[in-house]
Amino acid sequence: FWDPILESNGNLMVQRSLAVVGTHPLWSAFRVFLCRVVDSPSREQLIVNFVAETPLPPPGYMVNVGLVPLVLRRPAPNQPPLMDLTLHRAFNIFGTGHIVALIEALLTERRVVLHSKRLSLLAALGEILTGLIWPLRLAVVYVPLLPNALVDVCGAPMAFLLGI
Repeated sequence: FWDPILESNGNLMVQRSLAVVGTHPLWSAFRVFLCRVVDSPSREQLIVNFVAETPLPPPGYMVNVGLVPLVLRRPAPNQPPLMDLTLHRAFNIFGTGHIVALIEALLTERRVVLHSKRLSLLAALGEILTGLIWPLRLAVVYVPLLPNALVDVCGAPMAFLLGI
């Protein structure tokens, strides 16, 4: 978004960006929150309220955030994981055969490296794959987006799911 900054010679526009980094795949809620922040005149107050005052619900429950109309929910341990992304996109891009091969590789604890020029696809596909193996849990090292400086990890003698 563009943020106006007033100076003595007039109005100057500065480009800024926001990102929400979380430990839970609440993709839709984060997307709604970012859209509300960009459209709001009190951005800083919204961010402080979301970060400091919004509780993460316990598994199996849902929380409605009043200031920004958001619904945060986590599934109970005996329910499938939160699939907040559409499976349709992943199956269209990679095809059923490739998705099944990736799931097989994860279940047999092999090394899986996902590579794409579109970095947003890497984390999304990784979350979809971890959700599709439910009720089992991922037993490999999972790094949705590996920094270029750590690409040597691909040679490690262990099973992993990496996005590059």
